Amino acid sequence: MDKIPENPEIEERIAYEIVVDAYDEYERAVGWRCYLDDNLHFPFKAECIAERQVSPLEKGEKIEVAGMIDDGDELGEMFVEIKWKGRKLGVPLAQISPIKTDEETEHAIEAWHYWTARAIAFRSIYDNNNRTKTRNRKAFGGTGATEQFKNRNLSRSIYRGET
Repeated sequence: MDKIPENPEIEERIAYEIVVDAYDEYERAVGWRCYLDDNLHFPFKAECIAERQVSPLEKGEKIEVAGMIDDGDELGEMFVEIKWKGRKLGVPLAQISPIKTDEETEHAIEAWHYWTARAIAFRSIYDNNNRTKTRNRKAFGGTGATEQFKNRNLSRSIYRGET
């Protein structure tokens, strides 16, 4: 993927909506997962924008995206389920671009593409501040994204009557 120039609007959304209370790589991944769960509306049509070794898609290929994949193996990637040649399989979200969808879905994918394209710059910013944030969180008794994610899933389970 080509290098993306700085975009203060997207950086503000990432910093204050997505990874606002994330203190390590795992919590950033949880923040992203929660954000994408809330902002991607399925199904939608998409196009492959880059070929990847982990995916059979070719650049320019059109597909239908059915949902997120619950696979916590890769902290640096988010995978979506697609319908492809009569099968369902997972491909990296960074590999696709929506063709026709709602604005919220477009903005979420745009933010993810921005994050992945500028990952090195973001990691250095967040990792350098990690010690200070962790000390502040412990001093003020705050909860991190991990605890928020667990509480959020519990709330959803209670709402759905799954407890």
